[in-house]
Amino acid sequence: MISLLKSSLCKTQIVPIQVVLLCLSVAFAACKTPSEPVSDADTSASSTQRTNAKGEGTTAAASEAAESVSPSLPQSADRLADLLLAKVRTWIKRDESLVGDTQQLFEAKAAGQPRRWRTLVIPAYRARGYQPVTHDRGRLTDEGLKAIDLILDVRSHALKESSYPIKALNAAVMAYKGGLDAIEALASTAPDMPGLEVLQRVVDTFEPQPNETYLQQRNRVAEQLLKAALTDNTDHSRLLDALDRWSTKRHMAERELQTHLIDIELAVTRGFFQYALDFRYLKRAHPFRTASADDIRRALRTYDEELDALFLSSADAIGTAMEALWPRHPYYSKAIAALARYRSLAEADAMQPVKFRGIARRRHKGKKVLALKARLAAQGYFDGDLNDPKYGTDLVEAVKTFQRHHQLDVDGQVRDGPGLAKLTKTSLNVSMDRRVRTLELSLQRWRESSTHNPDEPFYFRVNIPQFEVEVWDGDELVRRHRIIVGNNKMEIDQDHGRKGYLNRTALISDEIERIVINPVWNVPERIRIQEILVEAAKDPEYMEQNGYKVRQLGNGKEQIYQEAGPTNALGRVKILFPNKHAIYMHDTPKRRLFRRTIRAFSHGCMRLKDPVEMATFLLERQGLMTKERIDSILDSKKERGVKLKEKIPIHIEYNTVAFDPDDDEPIFLNDIYRYDRSYWSGDLPLEREEKIPVVKTELPVPEWEEDPRADDTSPEAVEGDALRETDGAEVLPVPIRPVKDDSGTEKRVVPPADVRPEIKNLEAAPAPDDTDKSEEQD
Repeated sequence: MISLLKSSLCKTQIVPIQVVLLCLSVAFAACKTPSEPVSDADTSASSTQRTNAKGEGTTAAASEAAESVSPSLPQSADRLADLLLAKVRTWIKRDESLVGDTQQLFEAKAAGQPRRWRTLVIPAYRARGYQPVTHDRGRLTDEGLKAIDLILDVRSHALKESSYPIKALNAAVMAYKGGLDAIEALASTAPDMPGLEVLQRVVDTFEPQPNETYLQQRNRVAEQLLKAALTDNTDHSRLLDALDRWSTKRHMAERELQTHLIDIELAVTRGFFQYALDFRYLKRAHPFRTASADDIRRALRTYDEELDALFLSSADAIGTAMEALWPRHPYYSKAIAALARYRSLAEADAMQPVKFRGIARRRHKGKKVLALKARLAAQGYFDGDLNDPKYGTDLVEAVKTFQRHHQLDVDGQVRDGPGLAKLTKTSLNVSMDRRVRTLELSLQRWRESSTHNPDEPFYFRVNIPQFEVEVWDGDELVRRHRIIVGNNKMEIDQDHGRKGYLNRTALISDEIERIVINPVWNVPERIRIQEILVEAAKDPEYMEQNGYKVRQLGNGKEQIYQEAGPTNALGRVKILFPNKHAIYMHDTPKRRLFRRTIRAFSHGCMRLKDPVEMATFLLERQGLMTKERIDSILDSKKERGVKLKEKIPIHIEYNTVAFDPDDDEPIFLNDIYRYDRSYWSGDLPLEREEKIPVVKTELPVPEWEEDPRADDTSPEAVEGDALRETDGAEVLPVPIRPVKDDSGTEKRVVPPADVRPEIKNLEAAPAPDDTDKSEEQD
């Protein structure tokens, strides 16, 4: 209570620790009034207790023997010292009762919370001995204020505000501020009596000494009162009574303030648990592992142990701990800033659609040019003269910048036309509300990303819609390579009884373990049966012309492969990270596709641009090989595998917003696999494939060889095959065509046109049709 008294009378915020120690020392030293003499047992116990607490000094008896009592003091100082110490003990007891009442009030308020919350909150606080996480000594701490700000700002992260106690927290914070104002106003009503300030100075300057008894303390207080010029004429009892009445009002105001602090404490704790769920545990956008509504409702129970451990380890710095849950990747903060900007654009509703027909390009002029300038200026891409009707260099550059930030062909013009030609105009007419939704989903996907593990600062990140692989070392982008990913065609694999988008590159997190130079390509069974053998049955020279060879495996099965060389489908290098989907990175002899903006052509694996440079970087980084040694192996045309000393994490993800490290403007990407659309339509989680009846491919038997399907080639028969890691390899040697017998009956069923989903997303650029087979047969 002394601390509260001081802060009010002096209008300061913090009381010296010496005063607190004084209060505690006096309160428990068996202070007595003049009518209650101090017994030997009291002084001895007090002295012994202080000696034990400090671990130093003499015994109680020796201390008493050495005690030097001051000469007789004037009655006024002696009486005031006793009265003051007695009041202090009363105030401390009252404050102790406030602590007990606070615990009871906390339990009562927590019991009023929904059951799923109170089963976490109450045990967590009992484990901490009811130590608060947001305030100390009746005032919010910096950590508590930070936690409050984070919870009230969840909209910036595109988190669902209704999941957080925002309304209750706002009300509690406002009530807390009102309580502080009331206490400050109360300070101005402190008794204005002669001697009050003098009494305060005595309290301020008094410091308890080690091994000091109550009598010694009282004598020292009395001496200080004399030095402060308090006389026998001072009405000490009246002075202390007035001070006591005022302090009681202050005590009641502090008790009311404590009620508001408990409300804040409960709201912040609930917010902390929800924050942890949203940032660390719940998956809401993963195409195949999305939490269901039931999973979300049960999340507090499912992750109760993890949440409790996280709270107990974070409670002393709760705001910092919440901020540490953010994804550490620098693009996350860029996405937050971009979302705020695009929300402003959506609210301003300043984007006028581009409605002109035909083409707008350099040296054109007229209304269509003015409309284009106005549209680009509204989004911040054009800052030139809006009244100039000419399509000049400044507008060409603005259009190119827009195209680069929307994954379009960069040619600086806007036009109508078939296919990809019209996508710049289509993209210009996408609403800002749509952009906001895309950015919100992007933030969710970043929260579900595996890239923010502080124990893995060096890692690969593949963003499928971006068609790139990035190498990161902490917050630094070290390398970036273009890639080709799996196509988005609906496939029917009747030999194995499955139907779906079988060639989509899988979303996984794994570790790169090995690099193979001059790899041999072992043709996967699906490609062998459905593509190569179909063509070989029609053309006896097909296998030889394409460099395919056949060998018998130990289990008697037939394996088709390509030796290392310039025509090998895997090129000169492959990078392996064993996984159940059997996908990996590799080179390709057909490199023209890397010039395409949309690069979804493979059977699932990722074709890598400049793979030798990537392999050289990794092998030199780990001290395994020099560039000269790698070049020598490449020249030998012999396969050579190199196991890495340290495995490298690789994360294959899907996010339709990207950034450049030096640019804060978002790059909106093509929803190539339509996972965004599935999220917005509520169709997640998706099934990877659909089971269908197994119908084995029937191939015509050429006269020049036996039927290659004479043996059992079912998936069960090749279980455990040593070459199984290639089972998901891409490389499409030839287009898939149905095979008919003499009667015209198709022996292999291909997906009819009506089961191939139509692309309805006007902005999304479909994967280019595989008409130029010379580019895609790798």
